[in-house]
Amino acid sequence: MLFRSYNMFPSHDTNSAGDARAVQVSIINELIEYAIKNQIQLIIRTPPSNDSILDKHIIEQTETSTIIRIDSADCYICPAEETAFHCDIITSINSTMLLEGLIFGKVAISTNYFNFDSQFESLGVCIARNKNELYLQLEEALNGDTVDKKHKQLENIDKISHFYCDGYLDGDSVARISNYISSFHKASWLKNLSNKKLYML
Repeated sequence: MLFRSYNMFPSHDTNSAGDARAVQVSIINELIEYAIKNQIQLIIRTPPSNDSILDKHIIEQTETSTIIRIDSADCYICPAEETAFHCDIITSINSTMLLEGLIFGKVAISTNYFNFDSQFESLGVCIARNKNELYLQLEEALNGDTVDKKHKQLENIDKISHFYCDGYLDGDSVARISNYISSFHKASWLKNLSNKKLYML
């Protein structure tokens, strides 16, 4: 299981980024509690900004636990997409790694304790708005039907591809870009432009 943390921002339900970070710390502690109780490996990935978002209690627990690790931005173990590929469950408040997880067929859970507007739910990301919902989502993820998960994966990939890629996730992006660039070579206005002297100030 992965929790992708990040540098928090002021939200609708809090007065400062500091308050939002406190909520994120609380979420991480809930995941640690669940991981220890159920003996599930948990990776806490820090934000690329490498801001200090973990409290002393979390750091101490990772130092004594054999199943909880911090993946620090100082030297990430793997790139984001590879990390998502190797985890069965991706959790975060609002990271795009949730979408990467969906594409890989993983369960993605947004810990949206702030009730902010997010398009992730319409793309197949599960939403947990409190600890009880989070634990229920985790239980379902661990005990869910494999065939149903595969069916949902295909649905989610289709939703994401149409939302972000205009329906194209077919591996032919290089060919489309190449054809687009080649079309400039054939454009008459570009040929006329090449015959003129251009001066840059």
